Amino acid sequence: MNLSSELTEDETLELQNAIKAFREYTNKSGFDPEVYLAKWRTLVSRVKSGYPLGIYDYTNELTSRDVLEQFSSHLTPSVQDKFLSRVQQIDQSFDNETEPTDVPLIGGPESNKQRKWWWHRIPKILGDELKEDYESFKYNEPRP
Repeated sequence: MNLSSELTEDETLELQNAIKAFREYTNKSGFDPEVYLAKWRTLVSRVKSGYPLGIYDYTNELTSRDVLEQFSSHLTPSVQDKFLSRVQQIDQSFDNETEPTDVPLIGGPESNKQRKWWWHRIPKILGDELKEDYESFKYNEPRP
């Protein structure tokens, strides 16, 4: 279901204005929140069945959730509530299919403090490549 179908006419206009402003702010001319919701949902689906790629692909895919977070800050409260409700449904699935990491997934101890909760989680079912990368990453990452 499309987010617009859940909004009033005024909220739909607010959403369109927020998308336009976000595109200008981020220089993402083709930004569509539905596409980023789908990217986040797709990552969760891949995580459920054992993420098939390596850690760099995994962390790259986590950035879709960063974009959703960033976009939500451009929304009016009523639209934001409806948008975040959809995001949080996917978040719950992600949380259920992942577990906390021993080390930050990117950037080291200082940047780790600024990362959102999804950067601190790794799939419960690790594909071979991600498992190998994560083990290597764990032992080579500087400790706080």
